[in-house]
Amino acid sequence: AIGCRSALGGVTISGLHCENSVDLRAIGLSGYTFGSGLEGNLSHFSTTSNEEYPVEVLATYNASLFAAAVKVSYGQGSFTLVGFPILSGDAMNSAVTRVALGTGLLRRAGLACVGRQASSSEVFLKPGFLVSTAPRRHQLLSGLSGVLNDGVCRGENELKFIDTTVPPPADSSVDLQIDEDHFLVFLCDHLPKSAQFKETIYWTSLTSHVLGRSLLYAEVVTSTQSLLERNFPFVSRLPLDSGLVFVAKQQLSGKGRRDNKWVSPLGCALFSFVLPIPARSHLSQGLTFLQYMCSLATVTAVRSIPGYQDIDLRLKWPNDIYFGRNTKIGGVIVNCSSSSRGTFAIVGCGVNVDNAQPTTCINDIITQYNTEHSTSLPLLSIEQIIAMTMNKMEELIQIFQEGGPGSFLPHYLKYWLHSGAKLTISEQGDEQVTIEGLNNDGFLQVRSKTGETIVVQPDGNSFDMMKNLLIVRRKV
Repeated sequence: AIGCRSALGGVTISGLHCENSVDLRAIGLSGYTFGSGLEGNLSHFSTTSNEEYPVEVLATYNASLFAAAVKVSYGQGSFTLVGFPILSGDAMNSAVTRVALGTGLLRRAGLACVGRQASSSEVFLKPGFLVSTAPRRHQLLSGLSGVLNDGVCRGENELKFIDTTVPPPADSSVDLQIDEDHFLVFLCDHLPKSAQFKETIYWTSLTSHVLGRSLLYAEVVTSTQSLLERNFPFVSRLPLDSGLVFVAKQQLSGKGRRDNKWVSPLGCALFSFVLPIPARSHLSQGLTFLQYMCSLATVTAVRSIPGYQDIDLRLKWPNDIYFGRNTKIGGVIVNCSSSSRGTFAIVGCGVNVDNAQPTTCINDIITQYNTEHSTSLPLLSIEQIIAMTMNKMEELIQIFQEGGPGSFLPHYLKYWLHSGAKLTISEQGDEQVTIEGLNNDGFLQVRSKTGETIVVQPDGNSFDMMKNLLIVRRKV
C-alpha cells in the first residue's frame, strides 16, 4: 500500500500503474514507520491523477490521525490505498481506535458502514460440543477407536475428544489448547446452558432419518469446512449413519469457492455436514450436483413452509442463494475426498438469516413480505433453517439416488434464475445464446441463434460464473 514504492518499485492494481503525479509529500506524509522494520519516507511515492483515473486524498498523517489513504476511481468502481503504521504505545493497538479509523475511511470512500458500537474485547476460538443419542455416540467412538490416540484424532489438524458422559480418571489432566491446528470436542448429552443455539428448537424441527442427527456445535471457530477437511481420518471413520452436521455461531476464516474468503457475520446459519457417497450410485457419478442439492435444500426449507411459498428466494447457478435476481444472501461449497474406505463429501453452507448486513437476510425478506401483503408470517430462527435444510437435503438425495439427474433437475430449475436468459460466449468471438437448463453432467446448456445446442462451463471467473463461458461441446 502507501509507502512501499521504494521497496516494490511501483504499485500496479488492475492494470493501473500509480506514479508520477499528485506528490503526496504535499499533504504531510514525510515520515512514517511500517511493520517488519520497513522505514522510509513518502518522497518516492506519488500517484497518477487524470480524467480517466481521478485520485482523491482521504486521510493524511498528522498529530491525531495516524493513517494515509487515497481513493482512485477506476472503471465503474474504485479502490482505496491505505497505509497503517505500527505505532508504539496504545494509540493504534486499541480495537476501538482501529474500528473508528477504518469506518471513517470506508465512509469517505463512499461505502455504508453499520453503526455498531466498537468493542475492545477480542474474539477467541471456542471448543465444540458433540450431541447425539447414546447409541450414536457409542457408534461414533467405536468407529474412531482405530485412529484415536489418547483421545486425539490426528490429520492435518488435531481433534481432541473428551467424553463428558463418563467420569474421568482421578489422575487425568486435559490439554485445553484451541487454535487453528487444535480443536477440542466435548461429547455430551446436551449443549451447555450457556450455548447460544437453541437445541430444543433444532431437534423439534429435524425430521430427517440420518442427516443432522449428530450435532457438533461451537460458538467461535476458524471454519467449519476447514476443520473437517483437514482431518480426513475423522471424516472417513465416522459411522455411515452418523449424520454429522457441524454448526458455528461465528467463523473467523470462512471459506468460499476457490479458496475465496467467506464473510461470516453474526446472524448467519453457518454449517458443514459429512456425506458418505455410496459406490456405484447415481450420486457417485454426479458429485457436481451436491452443490445444487444443498442450495436448493436451503431455498425449499423456507419456501415449502405453508404461507412462505412466495418468499422470493432463488438459485443462481451454480451454488449461490439469492433474494430476487440481484441480492446474494448465501452460498454453498463442496469438497470431496476418497480413500480405501470410500468417498466422502463435506458440504458447507452459509446463509444470512437474521442480519441486515452486508446485503439483506431471510427475516428482513419475510418482514418486507408481511408489510407488502398484510400477512403475519413468523420470523425463522437459525436452528429452524439448519434443521429444515437437513430435512430437504435428505429428501433430494433420495430423489437423485432413485432417478438420477433427470428426476432431480425439475426441482432445481423451478427456483433458478436463468431459464430463457440471454448471455454471450466469448470463445472464438462473441456469440449470443439462450440458456435452456442443465444437462445430466451438471453443465450449463444453451441454444444458439441457429438452434444448435451448446454445453458450456465457467472459465474460473470467481466473481460472475455466467461470464466468459467456455464451450465444452456442441451438438445440433
